[in-house]
Formats: sequence, structure tokens, C-alpha cells
Amino acid sequence: MTPQSTPSVAISEEDIVRAIYRGILKREPAPEYLERRSARLRKDGVASGITQLIQEFLQTDEYRRSQEARRSAKLLFNSSRVYLQKISEEFANSVPAGSLVLDAGAGLGPYRPLYNHARYESADFEKVSKKYGDTTYVCDLTHRIPVEDNRFDFIIFNQVLEHLKEPLAALNELRRVLAPGGVILCTCALFYEQHEEPYDFFRYTRYGLSYLFEQAAFEIEIIDWLEGFFGTCGYMLECIAKFAPVTVNGESAEAGWANAFLSAFRFVASAAAAMFYKMDIAWKITNAGFPKNYVVKARKPK
Repeated sequence: MTPQSTPSVAISEEDIVRAIYRGILKREPAPEYLERRSARLRKDGVASGITQLIQEFLQTDEYRRSQEARRSAKLLFNSSRVYLQKISEEFANSVPAGSLVLDAGAGLGPYRPLYNHARYESADFEKVSKKYGDTTYVCDLTHRIPVEDNRFDFIIFNQVLEHLKEPLAALNELRRVLAPGGVILCTCALFYEQHEEPYDFFRYTRYGLSYLFEQAAFEIEIIDWLEGFFGTCGYMLECIAKFAPVTVNGESAEAGWANAFLSAFRFVASAAAAMFYKMDIAWKITNAGFPKNYVVKARKPK
């Protein structure tokens, strides 16, 4: 009996470029870039072209920044995360057993374990390219959460407001589903890089937050800094370590010293960021500078 031959699968130059791009830069290539590099691979030949392609990817600023970010992540802990976890635990501890809690914009649901003593439900629109938890209500917070009025005793609304095109509409909807006397905990960014694009729209001062919550007819109990100014300083330096270009163009003397400075300062910035984060935990400075995030605690009137 003659063995059957395995049918061959044709792999195009586009498939090769796309696979290498994904593997090294962890994202999809732009269509025009994919077309250009695939044509070059066909011209140079796959055997030699792949090696050259990989070398070019490894030398890009984007790849170098990603490697710096991974190294920084091993050295740095973000003090904002420490304070966010602390305020979230304090809020959860204030929730009586059996209360119904909504995690609005829950994402992966990192706060779910804090509410094992309560009844936990979550809502998210699930349109960002990231992992999500077992979402109870897949919906847009700015339109309608598919529940009755006054359903929830408490709402957690962490790091979501900046991602909503219509923040006041979202707060009005959250007020609708919150029971009279119920409490909402909101944290959101004042100073942060663009993220979860293209769903990143606003940054908020304490006055902007005060205006929005008052317009939504909440009674504000607390508007405060989440972290101290040392935490903001640490984040500024972390951004330098992650995103500052490796080199600047040119062959002048100015370009020479600028490139030497950039190369050295990226490492200095990473180490300094770690120190500022540690100092932020030890000394929460709130009488100078500005925070990275604000925290709001507000109540729906009875």
C-alpha cells in the first residue's frame, strides 16, 4: 500500500513578515509596511532576507524600548498600585456582608476576591484588545446597564473614567443603578501615558471631578490624591526610561553628546524611579506638585 503524501501548505512572504513582526514587536504590522517588507523579501530571497529582517527588527527603537520596559518592570514596583490596592481593600472592608456590588469597567476583575463576603457583579464593554474576566453585563456604561434602577448597594469604578467619551452620561447611569444612600468609589488618572487606545479620551483634575460628580447629583465625601508627588516623579522617570529615544539624528557635536546623555540617563532614570516609588510609600507628599491619580468617594442621596 502506497503511503499518502502530506499536502504541502504554501507560506507567503506576507505570512513570514507578519509572524516575525508579531514575535519580536508583539503587535500587527501596518499594511503598507507589510507590503513593502514582503516585496523586499521576495527580491532578496527568503533564506538571506529573514536573517536581515530579524536583525533590523532587533535594532529598532521600539524593540529596545520594550526590552528596557521589561527590565524596568523587574526592578520597579509602582507605588500607585500599592495605594490603589490599599484604598480598594479599605472600601471592600466597609461593604456589609451580602451587599450587592457592581464593578463598573471591571476588565479582568482584579477586585473580585475582595468581595467574597458580598454579591459581586461586573460590567464592561469588552472592546479593548486585552483579557477580560467573566463579565456579568457586557454593555456600554455611557448608555444603559441592563438592570433595574437602584439595584446596587456599592459601585467600584477604578481607572475607567478616562476611557469614556461621555463621562457625565456614565456617571448618570451609575447613579441610576445605585441604591439611595449607596456609595461609589472612583479612581482615575490626572497624569498618565495614552493607553488602551483608541479608547483613551480624558485626564481629570480635582475640579473637573468635582464638577462631573456634582452634575450627576452625587454627594461627594472625598476627593483626594491617590499617591503622593514622589509617586508622580517616579512615573515621570519611568516614562523616560521606557520611551525616551535611544539616539537622535545627526553627526554634529551636539548629536554626539545628546546620544551619550540619552544612553546613560535611561539607566539613571530607571534607578531613580525605583527610589521615588519607595519614598512615595514611606512619605506621601501632598503639599507640593500634583498626583498621578485622584480618588473620589461619593454617595447617592437618600
